[in-house]
Amino acid sequence: MDFSLQLTVSYIEIAASTPSRQKSLKEQYFFDCKCLRCLKVDTPDGLHEDATLEGFRCSSDHCEGLLLHDLDDANSLVCQLCGCRQNEEETKKQARKVDKLGTEASKLLSSGNYSEARSLYEQTHQLQTRLWHPYSVILMRTRDTLLKICMELGDWKQALKYCRLTIPTYERAYPSCHPMMGLQYYACGKLEWSEPQSFMFKQC
Repeated sequence: MDFSLQLTVSYIEIAASTPSRQKSLKEQYFFDCKCLRCLKVDTPDGLHEDATLEGFRCSSDHCEGLLLHDLDDANSLVCQLCGCRQNEEETKKQARKVDKLGTEASKLLSSGNYSEARSLYEQTHQLQTRLWHPYSVILMRTRDTLLKICMELGDWKQALKYCRLTIPTYERAYPSCHPMMGLQYYACGKLEWSEPQSFMFKQC
């Protein structure tokens, strides 16, 4: 580590877009963060990162582009790869419906009804994959929840599947030395150990 390197500490969950992190810091700790990541908020790199972590994906089945606000049409979102346009309000309306389903699943989970909660979370996950970018932290959280549910139900194969799906987003959202990375790799390794045949074909 370089002697002049500035050391920082995170007050909140960092797997979120810059606006979300800044909002949490302002509400909980009453200050505006000036770290290097937050200072990128209005730059092209910052906008791309935020759209990846919390933005919508292109509706085309053959495109994994991000939707950004259309500068020529205030009511539209445009894919930065293929140029496909979507109505922003309609897209947000679909997202609200999916959020509602996720809330119902969360209530079932809180009551200890793991089987029914799993069914609703799987429906939520399927719908979310059509709305959010593959690296979305929203998808990551749903997959983390499904991972925990599958472990509670003893379905190690499906738990491993969801754990693997979280890894790319963890690697994008957290620094390589972050404790959350270590914990997720550890969980994946333990599940690989419980599924030795799958380990032979696809490592975490």
